[in-house]
Amino acid sequence: MLSSRKGITVPAPVISDSDREQRFWDKAGKYDHTKDQYEICRYPMSEAELPLAMESYGFRQICTGFVTVNLTPDNPDISSSLAYDMINASRQTELDSIESVYHSIPEHISPEERDEMIQLINEKYDHRLRQYDRGEKQWDTNVSLIMVVRGVK
Repeated sequence: MLSSRKGITVPAPVISDSDREQRFWDKAGKYDHTKDQYEICRYPMSEAELPLAMESYGFRQICTGFVTVNLTPDNPDISSSLAYDMINASRQTELDSIESVYHSIPEHISPEERDEMIQLINEKYDHRLRQYDRGEKQWDTNVSLIMVVRGVK
């Protein structure tokens, strides 16, 4: 079983949400009930509870491990091609979130608001890529932590 754990996200200042973006997300949060609809995070379990739950369902020889994925574009071990991919993946995640909200609650988000958000996001990620090209290190990072629990039944 794989379980996402709380990771570390440190955005570059240029990628941080502007006041306008924060107002958009606050508004979306009032009306978007996707998490509730799909019961996302309905049954959270701690690192200790997951193996105990597997035991209770008859698994044995249970072991745990963790996989970390460190995505830091300014890390010198990262190629510029991969750094670009990391930055653009973050851009795409934000753009996809806007589209998701727009299609989930179209009665509350206007096409103009959607377009404005898309423009703001593209501007800030274009700026981040220019910073990278100029060698201006931002040390924005996203570390994902995945818990792996194995057992035999």
